[in-house]
Amino acid sequence: MNHKLEKSNSQIENIPASKILIVDDRIENLVALEKTLADLDAEIIRATSGEEALASLLEHAVALILLDVQMPDMDGFETAALIRSNEDTRHIPIIFVTAISKDQKHVFSGYASGAVDYLFKPLDPNILKSKVNVFLELDRQKAIIARTNEQLKAANRKILEQQKSVIKEERLKVLLQMAGATAHEMNQPLMSLIGNIDLIRMSKDDPAKWMPRLGHIEAAGKRMADIVRRIQTIGSDEVIPYPGGSSIINFDQTVELLFAGASDSDHLMLQALVQDQSRIRLTPVKRIAEGLRAVEKAQVNIVILGASLLDGDCLEFLAGMASAGVHMPVILLTGHGDETVAARIVEYGVCDLLPKSGLDHTLLLHSIATALEKFRLKNF
Repeated sequence: MNHKLEKSNSQIENIPASKILIVDDRIENLVALEKTLADLDAEIIRATSGEEALASLLEHAVALILLDVQMPDMDGFETAALIRSNEDTRHIPIIFVTAISKDQKHVFSGYASGAVDYLFKPLDPNILKSKVNVFLELDRQKAIIARTNEQLKAANRKILEQQKSVIKEERLKVLLQMAGATAHEMNQPLMSLIGNIDLIRMSKDDPAKWMPRLGHIEAAGKRMADIVRRIQTIGSDEVIPYPGGSSIINFDQTVELLFAGASDSDHLMLQALVQDQSRIRLTPVKRIAEGLRAVEKAQVNIVILGASLLDGDCLEFLAGMASAGVHMPVILLTGHGDETVAARIVEYGVCDLLPKSGLDHTLLLHSIATALEKFRLKNF
């Protein structure tokens, strides 16, 4: 049986009133408890037995349980023990309300069953309300934090969607720039190829004249194939601005990749994954100082950071970059046990987290290209 009581601040912040489960086999005791708690910002739920209390907890998320000790069939100690044994309800604070002896043995039994406090009958209304208010406020703050976390998650999702939209727009711009650059760069070998074919046609009856032309055609074909190959890796190509607002694609940009980490196996894994990428150069360092010297001298374009180095951890490396005023894209390489560190690096603006487990060639290259692009857009 539910009794809706007045809500004040909960309505203002749109936080539902907390619920209190009161358990006693005597109706008059339940009525007295309800009357005492009537002016609190809470919803009261009644139960007249341990079994009914357990059933109520399946339907309601309660902030506090006021539990009578002396009940038939299942007493308060047994009820509390069952509540504590359930993963979904074990966190709910329980205050025992009892008329039995204040003997240490009984009190110890209550705390052993999971009680957070004891109240002895006859109840002092002021003490009761004071203790209950503490748990109501804790529940209210927990609800506010949960609501805030949900709002932050929603805001983060929106930001990510906006970032994806911006990246798509920038990709389209890059593709348009690439089309112009491709036409310009492909023109020379294409004209050479066509011209040599025409010359062969003109001298088709004289092999001595057209045979050398085949070499020119082959060279032009290889040049065009090389341009196509470099276009396929556009994700890490640099757009170079020129006077007048124009720009072209630099298809020959080399990506200098720094791996800062103590693990030889991580270095070997990354080396194997980029070995067929002629435009990616991987340099390993094992110490923070060595890595910071490299990034401060602008010798690298992007950093892949292991959780630990020989002289510190990734957080110290990132703090060193921030202290030196160095800004560049950073990817954290994480493994099992690195969850705590990964949660703390958000404040440093790390571009991506790469799990070691299941990391492959495609995932690594996508992460590098995305990190470079995010960083470029952020500093555009």
